[in-house]
Amino acid sequence: MTDLKSMSLGRRIQTLRKQQGLTQDALAEIMGISPQAVSKWENSQSCPSWPANWT
Repeated sequence: MTDLKSMSLGRRIQTLRKQQGLTQDALAEIMGISPQAVSKWENSQSCPSWPANWT
């Protein structure tokens, strides 16, 4: 199993997405965001912003 704790957030997102057999497009559709956003997260070009009620 992959050690998620030692990975960057983007790498974690990518690893977990692939473990679920999802494409970036499929994950984006599930989350209601653009595929470009998923790509930027996975490439550490930006980070997800979480809704305030998730904390």
